[in-house]
Amino acid sequence: MLRVILIVSVLFHAAAVQGAPVEVVFFPDAARVTEKAQVNMTAGPGDMKTAVITLPAAADPDTLVLSLLKGPGSVEDQKIRQVTRQDEEKIASLRKRLEEEKEVRRKIQAAMKAADVQVEFWKQQTKTKLKTLADIGNLASAVSRNTQKAALERLHLERDLEKTDRRIAEIQAEIEAAAGKKEKVWEVSVILSGVKSPQVSLLYTYHLGGCGWLPLYRLEAKPLEKTIAFFWEAEIWQSSGRDFRDVSVRLANVEPPRGLDPKEIPPWIIQPRPVFLKAAKSGAARRTLMEERTAPDNELEEEAAAAGAPVQVREGSYSAWDLGKRSIPAGERQKVRVTEEQWPAEFVYLGRPSRGGEVFVRGVVSFADAREIPKGNGVFLLDGAIVGKRPFGFSGKEGRIHFGIDPFVKVREVLVSRKGGETFLGGSVTQTWEWRIELENSRPYPVRMRVESPLPQGRDERIKISLKNDPEPAEKTEGLMTWLTDLPAGGRGRILSSVLVEAPKDLPLDLGWR
Repeated sequence: MLRVILIVSVLFHAAAVQGAPVEVVFFPDAARVTEKAQVNMTAGPGDMKTAVITLPAAADPDTLVLSLLKGPGSVEDQKIRQVTRQDEEKIASLRKRLEEEKEVRRKIQAAMKAADVQVEFWKQQTKTKLKTLADIGNLASAVSRNTQKAALERLHLERDLEKTDRRIAEIQAEIEAAAGKKEKVWEVSVILSGVKSPQVSLLYTYHLGGCGWLPLYRLEAKPLEKTIAFFWEAEIWQSSGRDFRDVSVRLANVEPPRGLDPKEIPPWIIQPRPVFLKAAKSGAARRTLMEERTAPDNELEEEAAAAGAPVQVREGSYSAWDLGKRSIPAGERQKVRVTEEQWPAEFVYLGRPSRGGEVFVRGVVSFADAREIPKGNGVFLLDGAIVGKRPFGFSGKEGRIHFGIDPFVKVREVLVSRKGGETFLGGSVTQTWEWRIELENSRPYPVRMRVESPLPQGRDERIKISLKNDPEPAEKTEGLMTWLTDLPAGGRGRILSSVLVEAPKDLPLDLGWR
């Protein structure tokens, strides 16, 4: 299909129609809009007909896809040009409001004249000649009462008139601003064949810039209930220049990639690695050093990899969340609820006493089906108290979520003794450590503690390491000992650990950070 894009500056074409959005898919920094439009046909080239629609200035015309909703006919061509227009619809709406306010002003002025007539009427009554003193008193009372009522009513009307005059001035200023403001839009002339009706219903989609959404999360850990309360909101915005009213809204985690061609594979070349020598001065010395050099140079390998090696890029899958019918105003950021769930979770209180006395709360979740939750800003709470904010995202069936430090659960490592010495015959040296790890749970409910401590590792077969623990760790991995223990409410626990290191006397030891 041939498509022509022109950029011109003209007044808005009277026959052009702006469609009504029916569905919007928001991506993190764009949107895909689906619209419907009922368009009058005009004569086109030959026996064809033309319908004219407009797209917002932020629309990408290259992404426009058009189709007929019903009836015979087909889209043969479309021509696109950028035009400058006034917002006639807004101006018409403002003028209608202006006339309504002027009508209010006329009614207030009429009521003010009526109040003036009443005041004048009662003033004239004072000239009436009366015979008795009682009649004079009654008349004076009636004149005073009614004159005061009419004057008070006029005072209220004057205030209403001032407010109405201000509204009229504001609307007039808006009309002047709208009449002087011209915006660019895309005008699309759709050429159709085989259309029998003077009107057609068009359905079309396009990508729109100036839109996006940001996920916002709140996760509250409830260890006593063994749940994580998960709240997901979305902050949505769009700057199309018009409100999206009662449209089907979906949120997508990534915009589908639009690349058409696969990436070229660079050649895989294996060749002698160049050697750069700074110290050698003569050509003979350089040749000798190059011949003697056989060990690999890691720095050169890293430089070569950075310069020519391809980088693997893993594209994310397309996931969307249906929010149903929503209204999204233009220009304003709006928060909408996506979902609210209670996640079953197992909680573990993690302590690493060699690195400090803090105990961190970890929730482990497991789902029957894989979840895809895009990365966004998260607020984390523990039993109703905010513990921190950080980015949050989740992908898969299982995961660990940390909820910061619990001040009511503590772990402390106490160095009982540290001794150095020699063996009985003096052929080797020894180093001994003894620690006591103290656990404390001040919570009114039981907790499961996970205590991790470094496992000493020898880097020479002549170094002998002996361990004693009470109780024995539940798990040992390379470099780590792990204990799992259940502490009752208000309960305490203790772990005793000792390490003996023995090495030849002539072998200098680096005892590490401990």
